[in-house]
Amino acid sequence: MIVQTARGYEKALYKFMKQWCFAKDHEIEAWLKYKFDADRMFLYIEDGHIVSCLQYARRTLQYDQKKAAVSVIEMGLTAGNKRNQGFYKALAEAFMQKAACNELVSLVKTSSVKVYAGLPFSEITFMKEYTLPSSRVETLNFSRTRRYRPNIDVYPLYEKFMAHFDGSIRLERSQFENELAYLHAAKKKIDIMMDEHYEPIGLAVYSVQEAAIHIELLLYLNSDALEQLFSNLALISDKIYISVSHNEALEKLYPNLKWKKKMPVLASINNPKLFASFLNKDKAEAFKDLSGPMWFGLM
Repeated sequence: MIVQTARGYEKALYKFMKQWCFAKDHEIEAWLKYKFDADRMFLYIEDGHIVSCLQYARRTLQYDQKKAAVSVIEMGLTAGNKRNQGFYKALAEAFMQKAACNELVSLVKTSSVKVYAGLPFSEITFMKEYTLPSSRVETLNFSRTRRYRPNIDVYPLYEKFMAHFDGSIRLERSQFENELAYLHAAKKKIDIMMDEHYEPIGLAVYSVQEAAIHIELLLYLNSDALEQLFSNLALISDKIYISVSHNEALEKLYPNLKWKKKMPVLASINNPKLFASFLNKDKAEAFKDLSGPMWFGLM
C-alpha cells in the first residue's frame, strides 16, 4: 500500500531510518528536524511496516531568465531486505503521477541511476569529483578562513555565485539558510573564506573520513577563496576530494588535476506542451543552449 503522507508515521519512520539509513544518529535527527516534510513524503507500507520511502521538495528552476516550479526528489530509502523488489520504483511512479499535475519539471541527483530506469528521466548533467593531493597545494602564510556561524550572512555569496549559472535550482533565502542549518546540525564542517574586508568570498561544507577530506558543497567568487581553503585543509589531510559541477574546471588552478564522474542529475519534463510554450523549447532541446552552465550542488 502506498501512502502519500507520513503523518501518523513519524515514529515508525524514525525507527526505519535508524535501521536502514547509512548515517549516524545525529545526522538522522538533523534531517528529521530540518528536512523532513510529512506532506511531501511517500511511504510504501507492507504488513503494517514501512518498507520504502521517498520525499520530494518544491523548488524554483531559473531557466533562460524565467522561473518555473519544479519538484526535486530529496531522499529515497528502502529496507535492505526489500531492495530490488519494485517497492521504491512504485513510489517513484506515484510521485511522478503527482508531479505531472503540479510541477513543470522533476529532478533527482543520484548515484543509483538504475533505480529510475523505465521512468521518463534523462540525464542532463552530472557532478564530478576531483582528487587534490595536498602536496600540490601551496601553503599560505596567512588565511582569512573562518568557521561558519549562523549569524554570518552568506546568502549574498550564494546569489553572486549562482549568477554564473543557468538552468539551475535557485533557493530562496529561507531555503538556503535551512540547508545550512541542517548541515550544521548534522555536524558537517563549514568554512567561510573572507576577502581583505572580511566579506565572504567562499563557503565549503566538508567532512573528514579516514584521513581524507571530502568537500560536498563549494561556493566561491574567485581563486583566492579556493587557495585559502585548500591551504588550510592540506595541513590536516593528505588528500582532498572536491565535488563540483560538470563545468567547473579546477585544472585551471591545478593543471592536469584528475576527476571522475560522481553524481548524475536526471530530469523529467512533466508537461512537454507547457514547457514548449513557456520556454520556447521543445522536450528534445531541454537544458541545451543555456546562457550559462548548470549547477546542482544544492537542490
